[in-house]
Amino acid sequence: MFQRVQQLIQVAAQHDKIELGTLHNAVIQCMQEYRDASTAANKRNWDAAKSGLQECLDRLWPVYFPSEEASVDPERFDQQKAARDYLLNKGYKVSAGKFSTDWNNGKVRVQRDGSVRRADLLEYATTLDLDRKKIANMEHLERRKAELEVQKLEQQVKKSDLENRKEDARWVRKEDAEIQTATLVGLLQDSLNHHLSQHQAQLLHACGGDHGRVAEFAQALEDVVAGAFNELANGRQFDVDIEEDEE
Repeated sequence: MFQRVQQLIQVAAQHDKIELGTLHNAVIQCMQEYRDASTAANKRNWDAAKSGLQECLDRLWPVYFPSEEASVDPERFDQQKAARDYLLNKGYKVSAGKFSTDWNNGKVRVQRDGSVRRADLLEYATTLDLDRKKIANMEHLERRKAELEVQKLEQQVKKSDLENRKEDARWVRKEDAEIQTATLVGLLQDSLNHHLSQHQAQLLHACGGDHGRVAEFAQALEDVVAGAFNELANGRQFDVDIEEDEE
C-alpha cells in the first residue's frame, strides 16, 4: 500500500497529493496509537484509516497509470474461498454456507467484475463474531507489525535529516560570507597602508620624485588602494570551491 502511495505522489496533481498525504498520515497516526494502546477502538480506527487510503488508491491509480497491465491486487478477492479464508485468518467466525449465502444475497458488496474489495469485506466482517483466542494472537502480531512499520518510518526520517544536514554543511550563508570577506579586506587594507607609510621615501626615490611632496604621494597611493579594496569588499558575487571530504 505504502509503495503505491509513493508512486502516486510522484506523478499526481497537487490536490491529489494533498489527499493522499492526509490519508497516509492518518494511517500512520492510527497505527502509532494502536501500538501505544492495543484497544479494539484503536484497531477499528486503524482499519478505517487504511480503508480510506485504499479507496483513494483504487480511485486514483487508474487515472495516473491507465496503461498499466492488470495484475493480482492483494486488496481484492476474486473468489469466495479466498475472501472467506481472509476473514478466518483475521479471527472472524463464518461458515462456508453462511458466507456463500451472504455473498449471493448482497450482504457482501461485490464489484462489477465479480471481485470484493478488502475494505468492503472488512465492513461485512463487522456483522460477524470473533474468535477471541485467535484475535489475541493476531493483536500481538499486528502490534509487532505496527512497531516495525513505525521503526522503518523513523529510520527513513533520520536518514532524510542526515542527508539534509550534509547538504546544508556544503553551503555558506551569504551574510556570513560577506562579513568574513569585509573583515579580511579591512585587515589587508590596513596592513598595506602601514607598509606604504613605512616605505614612502623609498617609493619616491625609486620613481625619481620630489621628496618634499612625499605626503601627497602617499595620500594619492592610499586613495587608489582604498578604492580597489572598496570595490572588492562591495562585490556581490563570490566563487567558493567546495572540497568533498574523503570517506
